[in-house]
Amino acid sequence: MNVKKEFSNWLLKNGANSYRDYYGTTIKEVEDKLDEINSFFEIDIFKLDTNILELKSFLIDNIYGANRGRNKLFFEYDKLKGNGRPKAILGKKNYFIFLDLIEMTEIKISQELFKLYWTKYKDYFKFSNSEQSEKYKWFVLKQVYDKWNWNSNDKVEMFKNAFEISGPKNLWLSGNFYPISHTSWMFDNFKTETINQFNNLFNVSST
Repeated sequence: MNVKKEFSNWLLKNGANSYRDYYGTTIKEVEDKLDEINSFFEIDIFKLDTNILELKSFLIDNIYGANRGRNKLFFEYDKLKGNGRPKAILGKKNYFIFLDLIEMTEIKISQELFKLYWTKYKDYFKFSNSEQSEKYKWFVLKQVYDKWNWNSNDKVEMFKNAFEISGPKNLWLSGNFYPISHTSWMFDNFKTETINQFNNLFNVSST
């Protein structure tokens, strides 16, 4: 993956409109600005030689943390040339979110792990009171399944409607189902990227 190019494209779609005064309106213009930003750091921050967590730690230390005082030239550039935008571009609301999306695409389903969990799930029914609890869960999920249609033209609305269920909603409100509200938030803020993640999820050949 060409991280710099992909991030440039992401910024043009998701970055604040005010950023365009700094980095322009084309991928090439954004890439040139990212090269300028990159030149102030001792590593290539747009090349994922290390894992994403290590890169984030490096950026935190050098932008927000103990090492920020050692990179005065970057902060002078950030203030004089970019009016604070270079720092924001590398920060938690932009580059960090983009890196999180990369991390999501790299997650693959382990078939052996799936088999292990499925075996444990079947064994769970041997315990008393488990059957009624599971019937309730499947009653809820059946409603979602009946309304789920990934071929819908409006996938965001379909997703939200699918999880509007009848009956008790204590299961929905539990911590186990936090991903529903989080995914809804992702659809609202990063529609294209989230749809692409679901497309990858439903592509059996990619697992």
